[in-house]
Amino acid sequence: MQLKKPKMITFDYGHTLIYEKGFSTLRGNEELMKYASKNPKGVSAKEASEFNNKLFSEIAVDFHKNDREIHHFHFQRLVNELLQMEFSLPMEEQELLFWNAASPAEKMEQVDEVLERLHELGIRTGVISNLSFSERSLAMRIGQYLPNNRFEFFTASSEYSVRKPHPLIFAVSLAKAGLQAHEVWHCGDNSRCDVEGASAAGIFPVWYMSDLPNLYVDKIYSGTPRCTHLKVSSWGEFMEKLDEME
Repeated sequence: MQLKKPKMITFDYGHTLIYEKGFSTLRGNEELMKYASKNPKGVSAKEASEFNNKLFSEIAVDFHKNDREIHHFHFQRLVNELLQMEFSLPMEEQELLFWNAASPAEKMEQVDEVLERLHELGIRTGVISNLSFSERSLAMRIGQYLPNNRFEFFTASSEYSVRKPHPLIFAVSLAKAGLQAHEVWHCGDNSRCDVEGASAAGIFPVWYMSDLPNLYVDKIYSGTPRCTHLKVSSWGEFMEKLDEME
């Protein structure tokens, strides 16, 4: 496959730029409860977590089946008010505190080298993520692990009510970039959301398949993409492909 240099490459977040080793609502709530300013029912972190998980499974799963997204602020407010809890932190700080505690992470191997190489080639970069957390927290989270990134924008599905593979999430990212679909590549690990979704939007997809265990990809999304794409198993292999571009 002869590849032509794109003007921009967008990246998925989880298991593409950053590796999240797991997610524990309990860990997140244990940290968050340190800042509880009102808790008349004496709800424990364990009880709050069980309530949170049950409610999320009842609401968010149906949203996701229809490629829709729920915002963490709205969901957390629902949980807080149903449990009659208040916190001394604004919602923006609650969110990032919870996320960092719930899901320890690390950058994917060689991803910072890829980003630097793209900058050297004059290829712009951005992020498109299926995420209930806010774009602000997404940018801050990535900045913790990739402090030298030059991402022009962060598109989180939470802010737009739709999630990949819905074409609108790609359309809004193209609008942010001021580019046409054929001028952009998108890299991600999810065969349906990232690869088939980008392809359907007219964007050339890169299927990034590392050998790290992925706890977040549903089995129905893990098959081989039914579209033309570039498949790589490491960012080192991706850099080799960059060197072959026209």
